[in-house]
Parts: sequence; structure tokens; C-alpha cells
Amino acid sequence: MPDDVVFLDSLPMTATGKISKLDLRRRFADHLLTRYLAVAAHYQPEPIIDLLNRYPFDAAILALNAADTLSPHSFINRLLTRSKSRWGSSA
Repeated sequence: MPDDVVFLDSLPMTATGKISKLDLRRRFADHLLTRYLAVAAHYQPEPIIDLLNRYPFDAAILALNAADTLSPHSFINRLLTRSKSRWGSSA
């Protein structure tokens, strides 16, 4: 049985019209609904870097492939270094 039930009149939305899970997690953090929070991106690392600078995410999920370092938007060169300095390396 749940300890608490919350009814909402509306859900927080993002600028693109999707439900803002981040706002919901923040709003209900004291309800212990979410244990870990991660952020992911698949094209450019800049949005993840911006979010990591602004919010205390537990993890970052990044897209890597063999040609990553050839891209001007390299996840390895731009984000992986920042992630290692934040959480340490498991390697």
C-alpha cells in the first residue's frame, strides 16, 4: 500500500509540450519516489554539460561510437572528461 497519494490538477510541461519529469521529481523529492536521476543526450554534449552544471544529477548517459573523436561535438573530448572529474572513473 502506498504511504501517500497525490492528486494534481495539471502536470508540469516542457517547452516542447512533454511532461517535465525533472519538475515532478523536484516537486515530490520528499516523497522518496526517485532514488537516482540521470540525464542523456545523443547528438551534442553541450545540453548535458549545461544540465550537469545546474542540477545535481546522479549520472550522465552518453552516446559513444568509434568516430566520436572526429566530430566537432565529441562526447569523449567534451563530456567524458567532465563526467570523470565529477564522479570519478570506474576504469
